[in-house]
Amino acid sequence: MPTERSPYENQVIGITNTLQKAVYGLISNSLEMDQPFVLSDSDEAQIYMLNKDPPSQTQCRVDTLIHERCLSQPTAPAVCGWDGEFSYRELERLSSALAQHLVTLGVGPEVFVSVCFEKSRWNTVAMLAVTKAGGAFVLLDPSHPKARLLNICQSVSATVIVTLSECSKLAVNLGATVVEKLAPTDTAKWASHVRVVNLYGASECSIMSIQSTTGGSSPLYATDHMTGSCRWIVHPNDHERLLPVGVVGELLIEGLIVGRGYIDNPENTAATFIQPPDWLREFRGDGYCQKVYKSGDLAQYDANGSVRTHKTNRKLLRELVTKLSREELQKYQPQTRVNRAPLTTMEKLLQQYFARVLNLPVEHIGADDHFFRRGGDSLTAMKLVAMTRKDGYNLTVQDVFEHPHLSALACVIRCGAGNGDERLLPEPFSLVGKQRDMIRAAAQQYHLPVRAIEDIYPCTPLQRGFMSETLRGPKAFIADLALPLSPNINVQRLQEAWTAVANANPILRTRIILSPFHGLLQVVVRENIRWIVSDSEEPRNLAAGIGTHLLQLYLCYAQECNQNRPQLFLTIHHAVYDGWTLPLIFGEVEAAYHRKALLAWAITRAQHQETNDVFFGIVVSGRNAPVTNIESMTVPTVATIPCRVTLGLQSSVRITLHKVQSDTIKGIPFEQTGLSDIRRLWENTALACSFQTLLGVQPAITTRSYSWMEESETPMDYRADAIYAINVICGMEGDELKVTTLYDLNVVKGG
Repeated sequence: MPTERSPYENQVIGITNTLQKAVYGLISNSLEMDQPFVLSDSDEAQIYMLNKDPPSQTQCRVDTLIHERCLSQPTAPAVCGWDGEFSYRELERLSSALAQHLVTLGVGPEVFVSVCFEKSRWNTVAMLAVTKAGGAFVLLDPSHPKARLLNICQSVSATVIVTLSECSKLAVNLGATVVEKLAPTDTAKWASHVRVVNLYGASECSIMSIQSTTGGSSPLYATDHMTGSCRWIVHPNDHERLLPVGVVGELLIEGLIVGRGYIDNPENTAATFIQPPDWLREFRGDGYCQKVYKSGDLAQYDANGSVRTHKTNRKLLRELVTKLSREELQKYQPQTRVNRAPLTTMEKLLQQYFARVLNLPVEHIGADDHFFRRGGDSLTAMKLVAMTRKDGYNLTVQDVFEHPHLSALACVIRCGAGNGDERLLPEPFSLVGKQRDMIRAAAQQYHLPVRAIEDIYPCTPLQRGFMSETLRGPKAFIADLALPLSPNINVQRLQEAWTAVANANPILRTRIILSPFHGLLQVVVRENIRWIVSDSEEPRNLAAGIGTHLLQLYLCYAQECNQNRPQLFLTIHHAVYDGWTLPLIFGEVEAAYHRKALLAWAITRAQHQETNDVFFGIVVSGRNAPVTNIESMTVPTVATIPCRVTLGLQSSVRITLHKVQSDTIKGIPFEQTGLSDIRRLWENTALACSFQTLLGVQPAITTRSYSWMEESETPMDYRADAIYAINVICGMEGDELKVTTLYDLNVVKGG
């Protein structure tokens, strides 16, 4: 049976849905920085469900309800104040007597009666009496200036004022007939325990537009019960835009309690009592025409559907929003231009490269074309760099990002680099000073002869981090991948292919040791890849740790594996692979299985909330480094770095994205610094590295089939890699963006 999701799960799902909508908005150019909040389908459905039933008209008046309560509970307290209290019987008797007197004075429908009191229990008697007489009451505060009170009375043409004796002189000066009641004596006291009721309302609607009965631990500002109205949260500067759950916006009130407008002020009436927005008319039906009140107050939906209200200075809010003029936004729009043909030899050469890597006709590529605006991304930039290097040119991914226009890139590309450039390949053991003692110590740890140690070099910062997490939790950063084999697979040939690939790729024969002088080191061992053959699927755990194997292949012949067909399981530690390397490894196995030539690379140094200023961690590929043939190396180059994004209402999406991209490009040379070393720089970088949200974007690698492996729909399991409070993994699958969210319920629940 399906179980109801907790509020915390709903919150995470809401974040993911909003991310999906935001990505679509950026791709479709429909998102602006003055509209940074997007309404996901799930938020929209929840908001519509909360307001699905329009307020229905009732024939029961408030004075009728009070009369009914008087008949059922005549002695119950109806009004409690500092100056005494009234029972329902007393309230009914006093208000009825006053109402009869008001009628004799001409009070009735469309007649305004001023009610002028200090805070007193008699306020309620006067308001109820005016209501019973059929009139409308206007509350006056006797402490306000006389001119202000006179202006209010004149604007509503009030000829009758209800007040106490001490205010009668003021009332006479206002030019109205005075209805007076005797001052009461204190005869009651407040109860020691009371029920707290939180009310929200405005004189334009009702003093009880929204209410909630609040317990001892509930927030007083949250309202969860509507009184004849529906509530909507919209963008403060555009009521045609609904806002998501949790986002602060302007509160709209819909319902029969909405007033008719302001007296003798048609301009303010039109601005505040508006026709139903398009989204509301579509929701209620084309014929819906009931006006909606724009409160000018800030509010937000909580995850449970209640509303938190925030009083705000509406005038100040309008002033801030109006600073974003249309002219200021228009100057950032792209300018139309003529597509200039490449002229120089290098421009024509890059035109060929652009066309090949972007899969576009050559004649469609102009000299002023922007690589990324024509469909390029970080992965195609790597392919472009690899293509130029194979032809003997020197170009880096950073060059492409910093000079994305074809003509500009033609000025920075250089000759003289290519496959023959081996200057970056260090000699074996050179990264640890060729210390013989260290080599012998490594051999002793593995119980191997010294000649079996092929190379030793330091771990990357990310490898050190991965290994420390695995030492804390044995399953951390270990992937267990099921590789269904083809029906006609030659198992012996497949084993030989994997052995050949491991021999050609030192990273697959790498172990990690702890040196007293150098810390964690990678040791490449001349040995065959670890194979386990069994007739049972379980257990196949990889006990990865200091000095142990970091990769194993488990060949299963069990009946339950796949109808007597053998199945292969690859268990591998993240210290020796990343999302880019697996397809490269599988491709080399494919080539070796069919006796094709293999390439062996000897390079071993791995490369790697209600605020507008956010920090989070991001996982970068690390393959933007200026290392020859890095795009083909079967070594993990991923790195985790802190990222800061500041969203400004006065910046367009283009400017914000350009700033993020610019910061990313500038950080390329420092991607392999490592979080531990970044923390040590100064206190602000230490704070930046304390993030608990990680964003990872998996490369959109073209799907490829392998003859030795049957296609499988088994999804990637990222649970072993999820060490932060919230982990968001994004990846392209065809034309769709797939987002996987993993979170620590204990941490999220406590937030």
